Amino acid sequence: MSMTGYTKLFASIVTSTVWREPDHVRLVWVTMLALADKYGVVEASVPGLADMARVDVKQCREALRRLMEPDEDSRTQEYNGCRIEAVDGGWRLLNHAKYRHKMSADERREYDRIRKAEQRRAKVSHDVPDLSQPVPDKSTESTQAEAEADTDKIKPSCRAPRSSPAEPTSFAQFWAVYPNRKGKQAALRAWTRLNPDADLIGVMASALVWQCAQPQWTKDGGQFVPMCSTWLNGRRWEDEMVLPQTRLDARHSDDWWETCKAKHDGRCASRYVHELKMQREET
Repeated sequence: MSMTGYTKLFASIVTSTVWREPDHVRLVWVTMLALADKYGVVEASVPGLADMARVDVKQCREALRRLMEPDEDSRTQEYNGCRIEAVDGGWRLLNHAKYRHKMSADERREYDRIRKAEQRRAKVSHDVPDLSQPVPDKSTESTQAEAEADTDKIKPSCRAPRSSPAEPTSFAQFWAVYPNRKGKQAALRAWTRLNPDADLIGVMASALVWQCAQPQWTKDGGQFVPMCSTWLNGRRWEDEMVLPQTRLDARHSDDWWETCKAKHDGRCASRYVHELKMQREET
């Protein structure tokens, strides 16, 4: 597998519950962090992963089983504490998108810290007087400083105020059917970066139909439904469908239609996609 970057290991890993696991579980977990691509997918067989982690195949199987089990003491309960899930060709790290975003924020802070330090050094260097030049007249220097200060008072600010991105109609319609209504501005920024077309929005809405029927989205009042920005940044519409087949076969029945309308404030996701495409055709 071709790697195009690296995985940052956060110091908080040593205070997580996974660090209390046996050595072979920790080895497999850290190895998967190192092998994950930008989508958090680790493509490998069990023997291949065991070789990379320097554990035997039996220990690797046990580690994978433990990493896929719920952990009630995990700091992140978005997936009931589960850390990975099996996908075609390997496994996916469930919280990869969250920590990738956190890594980007840390890198921006480090960049700002270095830039400000360089600016301070440049200012100190600029303020050191050149003794080879004649000392300016104090009265002239004072008058010039006062004139510059007065100019600064009347000079208008050139910095444009920061503003949130404009809310497109497509996002407003998508937000209306997404079950977790928290973090709208973060979701809008994720939507703006993604800039989906009508076909992709249709795929996303279809994925929401079966995902809203998952037990982890419906139990306890839907408290485990991911934030909309997390769903968008993690490209969760690409998740493999896990809804029972009996429920899928009934999705066009009257019962399914009424249930879907109730979940989405009276609007079915498929009807929403149809309305969106009609609007695009009219314009």
